[in-house]
Amino acid sequence: GGGEGGGGEGGDRLRVMSYNCLADTYRRSWDEPGSVHSYCDPSLTAGGLRLPRILSEVLAASPDVAALQEVDVSWARRFWEPTLAAAGYAMAFAPKASASSNEGLTVAWRTSAFELVRARVCRLDLREPPPPLAEYLSQREGTAAAVRLSPRRGYDPRLSLSL
Repeated sequence: GGGEGGGGEGGDRLRVMSYNCLADTYRRSWDEPGSVHSYCDPSLTAGGLRLPRILSEVLAASPDVAALQEVDVSWARRFWEPTLAAAGYAMAFAPKASASSNEGLTVAWRTSAFELVRARVCRLDLREPPPPLAEYLSQREGTAAAVRLSPRRGYDPRLSLSL
């Protein structure tokens, strides 16, 4: 993957990607008239069809590091871990802490470029958050996946941002 001037393995830039996978746990409301995804044909929102398409998008971008949001707990180990491994990535999964949620975050990295130093699940539930954050955090279940990666020998890309 990667190539000249792009990112990915062998490129000269560090490519980081973020993607929302639309967790199946929220599917119950997708097909309701007027919902955010009601324009989609229900056959396209089924995980078995949707996830391979998302995987294709992720792999086509050839990221060195990918952050995936709304990854269903059941799909994390059954789909994401083996398919990303087959494509040369390792991953860390951070499930949300709430009983009402069945999803979480995944950080995946290209194993030819990085090795994992440490992975950690961080809860974003400050005991006394500053006023601007208090209302926001009280309405959300906050979880973050933090990974510390070490570049493998010979891997030294420039960090650049392009939107």
